[in-house]
Amino acid sequence: MGNVDVNIVSWNINGCDTPVKRKKVLSYLKSHNADIAYIQETHFANENEALKLKRDWVGKVFHNSRSSESRGVMILINKRLNFVLLKESRDEDGRVLALQALINGVQVVLCNIYAPNRNEPNFMDEVNKMLGNMKGQILLGGDFNNVM
Repeated sequence: MGNVDVNIVSWNINGCDTPVKRKKVLSYLKSHNADIAYIQETHFANENEALKLKRDWVGKVFHNSRSSESRGVMILINKRLNFVLLKESRDEDGRVLALQALINGVQVVLCNIYAPNRNEPNFMDEVNKMLGNMKGQILLGGDFNNVM
């Protein structure tokens, strides 16, 4: 199996619901030549807000959120990658998004996590079950909110 050579950025942006902040986030990602971006805490109230960001990003946008919550995760894929989506999984709380895909011919699983900031012992078990149903090299990132 081949390797995937990509530049991945993982970033908790603490909200992206204004045009100015969306522009700043995208400018940062472009200036750092991000091939893949894992974004946490999008705070998008609905799918229309995710579409606004998608309009300005040159590539694919995948999003999982729950309205009225300060959650939400997103995976952005730059257009320069040869990307083929095979399977998409998400949790109901807007905290996990996993994509099984081919990137430049290599099967991978991209998984972005925004873990709870309180003790929820079953959270990582659920992530593990989700990833267990996918095949490929796992590229895991996010905000794990390390709870002691």
